Amino acid sequence: MAADDKPLAPVRALRFALPAALAVTLVWAGAIAATFYLHPGGGLHLTARFGHLLALAAGFGAVVVIDACGLLFLTGRQGAAQTMRVVAAADPIVWLGYAGLVVTGALLKPDLSSTLTWLKLGAVLVTGLNGVHARLLTRELSALPGDPSFRDLRPFQRARLLLSGTVSQAAWWTAIVVGFWHNLPPGYQ
Repeated sequence: MAADDKPLAPVRALRFALPAALAVTLVWAGAIAATFYLHPGGGLHLTARFGHLLALAAGFGAVVVIDACGLLFLTGRQGAAQTMRVVAAADPIVWLGYAGLVVTGALLKPDLSSTLTWLKLGAVLVTGLNGVHARLLTRELSALPGDPSFRDLRPFQRARLLLSGTVSQAAWWTAIVVGFWHNLPPGYQ
């Protein structure tokens, strides 16, 4: 077990969560601010759009894998140890995809006067902040002795797992659907 996988005391958890949440928020806000200064030409805009799609495939694909394993854990078809191994492998891919989406999103020159854009941006921020919470929860579950089932967890841990998975899916799908809808050619909306 690595040093980062030790059980987190509440104070130690806050030492991770607060700076991580602040970093996610500052990067998100920085990407929005950058749109005022970035004016990508046709080739760079097309490259950013392609990069955005690749980052979405990687990040959201890894989220789907994690959540599918979470469902197996929830239904008792897989133990916590196997679930945490999958999460540990997929988590860096989620964060790389998320970072790629934020960076390329800034290059796509979003329409900041649009309510739909702000809905998507809000969903992106919620996704990142939920990711910080999910990382804390993963560290807690990885530190549990043995291979507990979902039923073996404390009620508060079960509730946090369910909430985190629900928020994750809702936020990712909101950003995806709004992004798709907002980029339809005129006449298709």
